Amino acid sequence: MLSIFTELYPHVMISATDPAYSLTIGDSASGSYSLTVMTVVVAIFLPVALACTAWTCYVFRKRLSARDFEPPGPPG
Repeated sequence: MLSIFTELYPHVMISATDPAYSLTIGDSASGSYSLTVMTVVVAIFLPVALACTAWTCYVFRKRLSARDFEPPGPPG
């Protein structure tokens, strides 16, 4: 993998039709505004996703065994 990336540098994708149309690292980078927006979105929703994951782990924390699936005995 390292040799492939070293050989391609600074290109990300090489054009089959014309080398002038190849995608470079600089051309594929996002703009400043989109990076700022995504930072705000991640700062808001990452804690929400982690809280949902923690709540799910808390709810399903008990291990089940075969005894949990046995039919209940007669009352009394």
